[in-house]
Amino acid sequence: MNDASLNNNATVIFRMNNSTIITNDVVIVNVSGGVGGVGDYLAYVADIGTGFADLALANRKGGGGSLSEAVQLTFVVIRNAAS
Repeated sequence: MNDASLNNNATVIFRMNNSTIITNDVVIVNVSGGVGGVGDYLAYVADIGTGFADLALANRKGGGGSLSEAVQLTFVVIRNAAS
């Protein structure tokens, strides 16, 4: 989201390609840096499939206003042993 603006209460979803992800895995994502205020953003996984995870980043800044920071995300893939 570098040099892009995210309006108040807006969410952007983007695809992260990763060949190690399979459908039954668990992907966790966190905001890890690049932000000015704690709690201004919410990061979550919107969808998972073989080879990808769709990540969402939402503006949760109270009182309105857009955000335009270079948000850094950290993620982990946990292998799920499906039976």
